Amino acid sequence: MLKKYSIGKKDFAYIYKKGKRINLGNFTIIFASNHKIDSQFSIIVSTKVERLATRRNWMKRQIKARLINCIDKIQKGNYYLILVRNSFYQSAESEKLIEGLLYKLQNIR
Repeated sequence: MLKKYSIGKKDFAYIYKKGKRINLGNFTIIFASNHKIDSQFSIIVSTKVERLATRRNWMKRQIKARLINCIDKIQKGNYYLILVRNSFYQSAESEKLIEGLLYKLQNIR
């Protein structure tokens, strides 16, 4: 993902404080306005969800790869934090879970 689409560390406190939350079961989306032209994204997978870093990174890469393809369809001018709540590492349902997440991101207004 390009750097212009990534959220900086200094913005996390603002997003947690002012952002609106949407719970999707396996994911939580926190979004807040950023007053910029492009939206910015961050994907968080806690060690409570998956202990091994290689598996956490695999989940992040899977989400980022699909997010890049539909980034034009997502509303501009927002921060989006995607918190992974349950592990989907090499799950048969991983494709369906990520597609559901992206569908919800596209319909946030």
